[in-house]
Amino acid sequence: MTNPTATVAAAQPGILAPPPPLATYLLFQAPEAGVEELVETLSDNFAEAIAAGTLVVGLGSNLLDSADSAIGYHRYQQPNDGYALSPANPADLAIWLRGSDRGELLHLSRNLVDALGQSCRLTGITHGFTYKRRPTDDDVIVHDLSGFEDGTENPQGQEAVETALLSSSAAHLNGGSLWALQSWQHNFEWLNAASDTEKEHAIGRSLLDNHELDDNSPWAHVARTEQESFAPEAHMLRRSMPWCDDQLNGGLMFSCFAHSLYPFEIQLSRMRGCEDGIQDAIFQFSKIIGTSYFWCPPIDETGRLRYVE
Repeated sequence: MTNPTATVAAAQPGILAPPPPLATYLLFQAPEAGVEELVETLSDNFAEAIAAGTLVVGLGSNLLDSADSAIGYHRYQQPNDGYALSPANPADLAIWLRGSDRGELLHLSRNLVDALGQSCRLTGITHGFTYKRRPTDDDVIVHDLSGFEDGTENPQGQEAVETALLSSSAAHLNGGSLWALQSWQHNFEWLNAASDTEKEHAIGRSLLDNHELDDNSPWAHVARTEQESFAPEAHMLRRSMPWCDDQLNGGLMFSCFAHSLYPFEIQLSRMRGCEDGIQDAIFQFSKIIGTSYFWCPPIDETGRLRYVE
């Protein structure tokens, strides 16, 4: 039986840490890069930052097509079933930079791009932040730009560890995590025009105190995604952050970690209406603009990424 303490020690610390005040998400295509060479480059240059929780590294798409099947990774495929609600945004590498100083994140981003060189092409930059951030004893409370509290019923403590991290006797697997990264863009015109009651019935929670409504419709977001309503239950550790761009567009960078892709996939399927034809009311004011899957490898005691035994 794997020691839970060892599993936590082997995980990239940024996964379990609360959302930071500021973040930058970098996406890369690396069709010509070898995964072991890429892991070495990142470890040689950024092990200290990884160990400090300043950045989280996720490997995806082309880099993992021949990965150890025990990882449980597969690339996200845009569904072709008539529900055009969840487009793909494939990437070979994702890096989540976490901090509280925009200048430091800028310099770290540039250092990453320089270190990766010609083998990786930067294809996406998203700047994240927290909204109405309020620290608690165990975590932080944050809000989506719609005004609703985000991450309600997130697992805490040991439950978060068991939810987010893979436990294994193999060093290159133990402490790893599967990461679903999905960008949502909000329709602020709808949000500004809608009454609080309309918004609350779309989500299924109160804006004022976040309590779950008693009379939720089957299309309310909380009804669509209730983790205990799936068999098996679909738990994941959410670490989402709002984003905005220089055109005043914005939304949510939905980010979740789990020891398999099942929780994210089964919840998204129900949200899209694949189960019963009822689509999540969240699509009234937000749309998915891209989804990617990644494997976040564990680290050794110095912060170097473990990809092979």
